[in-house]
Amino acid sequence: MSRSLPLGAPVVHLFIADLRLHDHAALHAGLAQALAEGRPWLALWLPPPAQPTPWGWPRTGARRLAWWHSAAHGLAQGLARHGHPLWCLPDGTTATLQAWISACSPAAVHVLEVPAPEERAVLQTLVAWGIPVHRHGIGTLHEAADLPFTPEAVPTVFTAFRQAVERAHTPVPGPLPVPTRWPAAWQPAENIADRLGWRCLDPQAPDDTALLAGDARHALPWPPADEAPWGGEAAALRHLQRYLDGGHARRYKATRNHLADPWGSSHWSLWLATGALSPRQALAALRAHEAAHGATDGTYWLWFELLWRDHFRWLHRRFGAALYRARGLAPHAPPRPLDPQRLARWMQGETGCDIVDAGMRELAASGYLSNRMRQIVASYWLHELQGDWRVGAAWFEAQLLDHDPCSNTGNWLYIAGLGTDPRGGRRFDPRKQAAQHDPDGAYRQRAH
Repeated sequence: MSRSLPLGAPVVHLFIADLRLHDHAALHAGLAQALAEGRPWLALWLPPPAQPTPWGWPRTGARRLAWWHSAAHGLAQGLARHGHPLWCLPDGTTATLQAWISACSPAAVHVLEVPAPEERAVLQTLVAWGIPVHRHGIGTLHEAADLPFTPEAVPTVFTAFRQAVERAHTPVPGPLPVPTRWPAAWQPAENIADRLGWRCLDPQAPDDTALLAGDARHALPWPPADEAPWGGEAAALRHLQRYLDGGHARRYKATRNHLADPWGSSHWSLWLATGALSPRQALAALRAHEAAHGATDGTYWLWFELLWRDHFRWLHRRFGAALYRARGLAPHAPPRPLDPQRLARWMQGETGCDIVDAGMRELAASGYLSNRMRQIVASYWLHELQGDWRVGAAWFEAQLLDHDPCSNTGNWLYIAGLGTDPRGGRRFDPRKQAAQHDPDGAYRQRAH
C-alpha cells in the first residue's frame, strides 16, 4: 500500500520496553533518518496493557504501572535535555493506532521489537496499513547473524543454547553512546492531544515512592527518594555501578538464593524489563569490573543469567504464540480445571504452607520476589495445587515490577515442564526449600 506523505510527516520512535537513550540502535537509526530527510522526529510511548485478564484482575497492577511510569518519566527527562517531549498513547488498540496514524501520518516507525505476540501484533497492524516499520533487533546481547544457529533453529533447552553460544565465542557488540545529533521535534496540531487522548509526560512528575517501596516485606535496594525517578535510566545506571562497586557481583553465586538480602541479587531485572537498562550496557560494566578486579563464579553467574534472558527472547522469536498454549511446546498436556478457592488462597498467601504464603504476601506487598521464591511459589501452584500455568503467569504479570513477557512465560513453562526443560518440569519441595533457604524462619516471620 503506497501513501502520499504530507509535508512535515515525522519519523517516529515507538517506545515499548526500551525506555532509555543509551545503547539504542533503533533510536540512532530513526534520528539519522529524520536528519537525512529533513523531517521532524516524534517520541511515542506505548504503555503496558490495562485490560483485565480472563480471570478477572487487571493485566497491570498498580505497583507495576507506577514502576513503568517512573521509567517513562526518566525517559522524558532524558529527551527533554535534547528538546523533545515524550508523548504517551492511551493503549495499543486498533482504534488508538488508527487515530495516531491519521493525526501524524508517520514517514516511518523505528522500534526495538519485543518478540511477544501482542507487541508483535501492534507492529504487524502498522505494516498492514502501509507504514514502513524498521525493527532493530529484539533486545538481546547477541545479533541474530552472530548466533551459531539460525533464529529458526534456536535450541529449546537452555543448556544446549548456552553451550553452543559459549563454544562459538559468540561476540556481544559494545553498547552505543547516547545520540548527540537530534532533529527538530514534531509539533502536533492544535487540540490534537485532547482529541486523541494523548498525554505529554511531565519530566518532573514525582514517583509514588510509597507505593513502589511497599512495606517491610521486601528486599529491594531502593535509592534515596531524592534520586527519583527510581525507574528511570539515570537510576538504572547508578544502581548498576553501586552494585558492582560494592563487590556484590563477586559474591552473586553464593547470595543469589538469599530470600531477604537487598544486595543478594543484582535486581537488574527491574530496569531490564522496562528497557531503562540495556543488557549490553550491563554486560559491558560487568566485563570492566572483571578486568579491574578479576572474574569469579559470581560474575560468571551474572553472565549466565543474562544468557537465560536472551534464550527466552529467542524462543519467542522462534515459536511466538505457540508458547502461550495450555500445553506450551509439549506435544500434549492434560487440561487443568480452575478451582477458584485454591487460586484465591494461593494469590492471598493463605495456602497453609508457610514458605509459600510468605512469598505470596511479599509479592502482594512489594511487587517483587527473589528468583528462588518465584520458583517455590510457582512450583506450588503447578505441582501441589495442580493449577494452570497460564493463570499463575498472569498473576505474576499483574504483580511483578520486573515482569517481562518473554522471561515470565519462559520460566513458567520451564517449571511446568511444557517443552523447555529436559527433565519434564521442576518441583520444589516447600519443606526442603524452607529448611535450606530459611532455616531460622526469619523470612517466614517477616511476612506476618
